[in-house]
Parts: sequence; structure tokens; C-alpha cells
Amino acid sequence: MNPFILPACLLGLFFLLRYYFQQRTSTPTNKYSPRTRSVFDSFGPRTVTVLFIAFLICLIMVPIFESYFSIFSCRVSDAYYSANRQLAQTSMLVFAKYNIPYWLDYATLLADLRQAPITIWDHDVDLSMIHPDYIEKLQKSKVPLLSTPTVSPDTQYLTPITSVLALKHVFAKEGLETTWDGSRDLFQIWSDKRHSGPHIDVWLWKPAHNLQQAHEGPYAPETHAALQFSSADHTIRYNMRTYKDLFPLVNSTWLDMTVLRPRDSHHLSFEEYKVYGGNYMTPQVFRGDCFHNFFSLRFMW
Repeated sequence: MNPFILPACLLGLFFLLRYYFQQRTSTPTNKYSPRTRSVFDSFGPRTVTVLFIAFLICLIMVPIFESYFSIFSCRVSDAYYSANRQLAQTSMLVFAKYNIPYWLDYATLLADLRQAPITIWDHDVDLSMIHPDYIEKLQKSKVPLLSTPTVSPDTQYLTPITSVLALKHVFAKEGLETTWDGSRDLFQIWSDKRHSGPHIDVWLWKPAHNLQQAHEGPYAPETHAALQFSSADHTIRYNMRTYKDLFPLVNSTWLDMTVLRPRDSHHLSFEEYKVYGGNYMTPQVFRGDCFHNFFSLRFMW
């Protein structure tokens, strides 16, 4: 919904009711009865002026916002888009350099499945990885994470990252700003020290049960197929993912570089976006995308 319609309607209703009661109480019924006061009399001239200006602004912004949605598809500026693309490429190169298994996720995964670059209205890039606290446990359980090991069979699930703090240190060494929200299992990589503008959301996934119960010998597909991974973020719809949804990760080409995506990317995307209806392979822009981009002035970045 256009965010300016409701306040415009409420303010318009205020002035209609104010006018109605002013007309009704402007003259007393007879010369002996005093003028009846209404609740609208408690609003002073200055308050009424401010409310009227707000009403006019809302009226003006309704068609502007609707044009941004219907004509410009809520797009970010070219500078913002370029910075977002550059940050995505740099971040994925850091993951590859330190042999950290990651995968494309959410809207970014959709772009890869559609064989398209970053969508023009996307204000960030979405990646996921196993929570660093559990990578070593997965290694000991011999859980394959990659379909094509980049170095050797042992390093396909071995990384030097064993904590979020170590992950932050890796990106700090590469000159990138990061933040961590433990309540959402969300690690973010930023393009500047202000922590605003283009950024990468990296969602950290944890095994949903004790990995020590998993088979610690050679790889047993029937054992690892029962593994499930969850995230603490409440906005994720498909929050409990199976091992077969994600692993082994497979190679893909996106933004002119080799990247990783989940084994069953189509199933993940269907489960995550089926609430919107339609075909997830067809790009859809929503007013929610416009809301964030419009009020953050990303079209002027």
C-alpha cells in the first residue's frame, strides 16, 4: 500500500470534521445560550497550520510514490547499484580466499536462477553460511559441504573460521566494515564506516540438533540426510532447512564469477516465496521494496 494514502485520509478526515463542527457551533441556538465548544477547538492556529501543511505534503507524495513504484520499479541509483555489485564481488572473493563455504540466498539466489544480475530495486545482496561455531563439528562429522572441492577432500569443509569474531577479523583484514546481530544470526558487510548504504546480509545457519550424535566415520548419506539447519531470524519463512536442501553446494556463475548456491535452489526459493503467489522465476516488485528505498533516498545515493 502507498504509505502516504492513510495519513492523507486521516488528515483529510480531521479537517472535514473540524469544518463540520465549526459550522454547527458557529452560532448559538438563541441569544441566551453560549456557543458550544468541540474537541477541535483545542487545536491552536499553529497546530492547525502544521497539520494542513502535512496534509498537503501527503497529497503531493501520493502520486510521487506511486510513480516511483509503477514507472521506475523502485530502482536504486546507478551509483548505489554499482557499489552494491562491487561489494558483492569483493565479499565473495574474500569467502573464496579463506575457503569459507557460503551460498547465494533469497533474492540474490533468485537473480542467479533467473540468470540475471542484481535486481534494480534490491538494496543489498543476500548470502548464507554455516554458523562458524559449527563448522568444525561438521568437519569432524565428515559432512560434505561442496560438490566440487576447491583444494582437497579434507579442505572442502575445513576453514580457519571458528567464531563470529574470527569472521569479523577476516573481513577487517580485507578492509571491510562488518556488524553482527546475534538475535537474528545476521552478519553484515558494509561499504563504508557509517554502516549505511550498500551492504551484504550473511545469514548464519545452525544445525538443529546435536552433531555429536551424527556419524563420525566415513560419509553416510542416510545419516546426514536427516540433518536440519535453522536460523534465529523471524523474517525467514522457510526457517528449517534440510541437509538435502543445501548440500553439497554446487557451482554457478553470477556477476561474472564462480559462486556457490544450494543443491536444491528451486525448492528453497519456492518454499520461501510461495506466500506471494505467482511464479518465483518471474521478478516482482512490491511496495515494501519501494518503502525502504524511497525513505532511505537510495534513488539519490
